[in-house]
Amino acid sequence: MDNVIVVLIDSVYSQCIFDKRLGVSCTPFIDTLIEKGFFAPNVYSFGPYTDAATKGLYSGKPTLSDYGYYYGIASSDDNHFKTFKLNGYETYGLYYPYYLVSSKHEKYIDHSIYTSGFLYDSVWNGKYEYYSNIQKVRELTDLEYDILIKCMELVFDCWFGFYRNIENQDGSDKIVQRLYNPQKGKGVDGLKQEYERFCLDKKKYMDNVLAEGIQHNLTKINNYEFEKNVNTKFMAEIYSCYSSFFKKLAKKNVFLNLKNNHISARKSLRRIGAFFKTKDKKELRYFGNYGMCVLSAQMTKKRALSGKNNSGAWQNLCSLNKQVSTVIDVLEKRDRSRPFYFSLHCLEPHHDISFFSYDCDDLEQIRTELDYISPVIDNVDKKFAGNLVYYLSLRYVDLCVKQLYNGLEKCGLLDNTTIMLMADHGTSYIHFPVRNHVVNTFHKENYNVPLIIYKRGMTKLQSNGFFDSSDIFPTLFDVVGIKNKSGFNGISGIQRPEGRKYVITEYMGPGCPDMLNREVWISIRNNKYVIAYQNPINKPLDKTHPVYLYDLSHDKTEQINYNTDLSLLNNNEIQYLIEQLNVRYMDIQKETKNIMNDFSEFNII
Repeated sequence: MDNVIVVLIDSVYSQCIFDKRLGVSCTPFIDTLIEKGFFAPNVYSFGPYTDAATKGLYSGKPTLSDYGYYYGIASSDDNHFKTFKLNGYETYGLYYPYYLVSSKHEKYIDHSIYTSGFLYDSVWNGKYEYYSNIQKVRELTDLEYDILIKCMELVFDCWFGFYRNIENQDGSDKIVQRLYNPQKGKGVDGLKQEYERFCLDKKKYMDNVLAEGIQHNLTKINNYEFEKNVNTKFMAEIYSCYSSFFKKLAKKNVFLNLKNNHISARKSLRRIGAFFKTKDKKELRYFGNYGMCVLSAQMTKKRALSGKNNSGAWQNLCSLNKQVSTVIDVLEKRDRSRPFYFSLHCLEPHHDISFFSYDCDDLEQIRTELDYISPVIDNVDKKFAGNLVYYLSLRYVDLCVKQLYNGLEKCGLLDNTTIMLMADHGTSYIHFPVRNHVVNTFHKENYNVPLIIYKRGMTKLQSNGFFDSSDIFPTLFDVVGIKNKSGFNGISGIQRPEGRKYVITEYMGPGCPDMLNREVWISIRNNKYVIAYQNPINKPLDKTHPVYLYDLSHDKTEQINYNTDLSLLNNNEIQYLIEQLNVRYMDIQKETKNIMNDFSEFNII
């Protein structure tokens, strides 16, 4: 069996690969893999951000199955690690512990190599703060308490697993040991004390968590300093040594966008009018997003030199370069009697974009990286518009993939190793076109992701058909010859290169994925239309009132909403798509109701 390495590149819009507007490829090495492997440019994620998107990707099921992504992949019976493990692979996961991989699935990861410490704030912001605000208005129901308690059980399970693996698995702290500070936090002893308090009265404990917020004792346990990921003094040295590079980048990005990426007068008036009508400052985000595009290089510099973003540390996770060097180091030393499976997750193209190894203190390494990405700045087309910094992050990822490839060849493993590159979701932070809302939209750029699979000697195949993210791993399994695909029932792009007739996206909108009370954000798309709804989960789908309807034959950038055009809504093809969407919507309602009726038996640990 082939060895397998999967690299999830967070936030990649498929069209940025081979983007003709740029004038030069930002992924020259990945391009060579595409020319020799499998490439599917029209894959669609289920949701526009990581928690939602990876649920469907890593479990093989639509995102809102099994009580959605509230408990991450823990709510599903199957995941990628389990499938590889059951097929005889030695499994390695490079992931951050607050991703909430519970013992239910962690037992299928032979080697957990952590890319960060445990960040309780992630759980608070993503789940508990939502219920804290509800509790200020009304009492929580018994079922809501049950949901919260089960979530806290999951948090303790994952947190204890983190410390257990750090203690017992050689190499689990290979990356994060530099972040450890014995003088900070209470560590595992503090966690044990909190767990004992939790077990005494779980409902009372949750009330305290919701009341105390980020002042709760759980926030005082962590003894890993995320700020240590970035040495701000070294960042200052980098910006000083390579000042001409950074000045050229900032100057070109500002000039090209002022010249080619004009603010629309029509959109501006619409946004200003909406603001005066609603008094909601969110209506003015269009102007802020344009500013983020024009000044993206300056914003990256500010974050790098301060080591912080609006929510804390600039980078909570290690760089892709550090992950790749860790993988190669492990491969050089491991026993080769079993095939291996590695799963990596990098965030360089994410909102807090980076394009060099921010956790590296080697100027020569930084020089190599900046030299590699310089051609994008030097050769960018004069008509280019958009966030040039984002494309530099892809060029950096390209270099890391090249280093991974060369490392495998040096180890003598390239001939029997398959590499898969994928994204969890797309991005609007390319800022072309400039949108008023960036993440929580139904626009193509937030969902359309690339899939690339390379195996030396395989025949080139490009499939332009529609796929969703549940099809990604079934395609990989097909390439490497895995027959026991467990719960991954999506289609293979190798066996069915024509793809699907349509793709459906589904998630719970911004904030906590409350599957009892919130709206389902759901859409269906083919090559002609996009139809989208924001529908309360406890009500039937209001089929006659979509929130968005885009006609792609006349509006490729999805800027004109035809949702009130009755003649278009009554189109036979659109009616067919709406009916298919309604079938999935009713399945979500039915599955959720069944779980709630027997919630005590709902297993996540």
